[in-house]
Amino acid sequence: MCFRLYIVTIIQTLKEIEVLIMSSLKILYSKLNNVLDKHAPFKCKRVKRYQQPGWYSEDVTQARCMRDKFKNNSNFPQYEQYVVA
Repeated sequence: MCFRLYIVTIIQTLKEIEVLIMSSLKILYSKLNNVLDKHAPFKCKRVKRYQQPGWYSEDVTQARCMRDKFKNNSNFPQYEQYVVA
């Protein structure tokens, strides 16, 4: 009888230790994520293709650059000529 009580006590103690470890890990992850978010925030980057498709010619590139230039300079009548409806 005493041996069973001893085992039950050990199991309860192990469960309590597990709860303490899990709560400690949650705190650690939370603090670590806060530091990372502050000093090294996640950024999305656009990855360009190494080689453009065949239809994407130099004329298309120049037209895109002109369109963007007109938009950035707020020249909307010229910009609208390059926008596909």
